[in-house]
Amino acid sequence: MNYDTYIGKVILHHRIVAKVASGAFASVYQAQHIDINDRIVAIKILHTHRSSQEKERGNFLREAQLLVKLKHRYILPFIDFGTDEGFPYLITEYAVKSIKKYHYVLNRLF
Repeated sequence: MNYDTYIGKVILHHRIVAKVASGAFASVYQAQHIDINDRIVAIKILHTHRSSQEKERGNFLREAQLLVKLKHRYILPFIDFGTDEGFPYLITEYAVKSIKKYHYVLNRLF
């Protein structure tokens, strides 16, 4: 799936409104709850070329499992994990200043 086609897409009651960041592994989007307008979340979606690789899907699942267990001021709280049209995603709270710290902490753990 083309990453730009995610803008406007609804995943688990959240409409994707903007692309926040992209790396070699996945892209992160800002999304808004479709019924609760002030509920903003971050949705991380595994890249197309990564989602077909079993190892990468496993790593993404382990990241979600780890987020459920971790409680730290620099780690965004986990909301949900799933797949949409075969593409794995995870949803966390959205905090602009925390995104870089979040990636820093996760990269040190893996």
